[in-house]
Amino acid sequence: MAAGSNDRFAALRPRGAGRAFTLVELLVVIAIIAVLISILLPALGRVRRTAQTVACLANLRQIGMASAQYTAENKGYIVPAGYSTLLNPGVTQNETWAQILIAARYLPNPGISFNDSLKPHPRSVFFCPAGVLDELNSALPISPIDGRLSRGRFQGGWTRTDSHTNATPSGDGVLTTARIYVHNWYYINGSLNTPNITGWTAPLPCKWIPGNLGSAGAPIWDWSLNRMSRLKRTSELVFVADGMVWQGDRDANFITGRHGDTRSVKTAQTNVLFFDGHAATFPRNMLPQNTTPSNGNTSEFKLSGPALTAKYPSPIWRTDQF
Repeated sequence: MAAGSNDRFAALRPRGAGRAFTLVELLVVIAIIAVLISILLPALGRVRRTAQTVACLANLRQIGMASAQYTAENKGYIVPAGYSTLLNPGVTQNETWAQILIAARYLPNPGISFNDSLKPHPRSVFFCPAGVLDELNSALPISPIDGRLSRGRFQGGWTRTDSHTNATPSGDGVLTTARIYVHNWYYINGSLNTPNITGWTAPLPCKWIPGNLGSAGAPIWDWSLNRMSRLKRTSELVFVADGMVWQGDRDANFITGRHGDTRSVKTAQTNVLFFDGHAATFPRNMLPQNTTPSNGNTSEFKLSGPALTAKYPSPIWRTDQF
């Protein structure tokens, strides 16, 4: 009776019940999963890098729109690379272009602070999504794909006395002793000393004003800002790009290739904003570099306008390339 009962229950069990995978079958499954992962991971990496590039281009366009507002409200002048005050000739940096746009409320600054403990903020329009939330030290980059250029350049300086913002410790809306700090992952096509009267620096479109006063206190730099109406071929003239703050004439490696395949200058890419407001992606090897990787004095921006155009037909960087 018991034997018959066991046979009856055995018939009710599904066929193959209790059969386990063999070791060979498990190894085959693991191998298939590993192959699929090896195929999918590079594709996922490319998708992530593409998304970062698109988000970076959106940042640049937003900076372009803010700069256009600045120009419209300032008699057609383009935003300077930076600003210093003659009241304190010893100060070489009061505001950078990023701080100017923030102080005048053309752009928000989620990381606004009044102390040196400010950390980079991922929601800042000046943060490139392909960058690293870390601060760049003062060392010069040795190449356009130097990993240090993925960090943000810390900028802090005494702001102008004006009523454009109420972000002061006292909340009175007047920036006299307050500081605006910002980490910036973008380069503006200008320089601290461009151009001077003797013309030895590259004539880049965005100038630092009033510039260096000279050893005897006499001004040696051309303080006049460019108006948008003076610029030609604005759809080809670079305004902002991936990189470090300014001074490409000092070191072309400040313009970084942080998009694409960053293992080589030939495969790395750089996002560029133009004066007409559009942004595009360029192979990094199509943009000026240094003739000697570790020497900031060998920037190809120091070539003459025609020579730079002959070597890099597009885009345009200097105002004498027109």
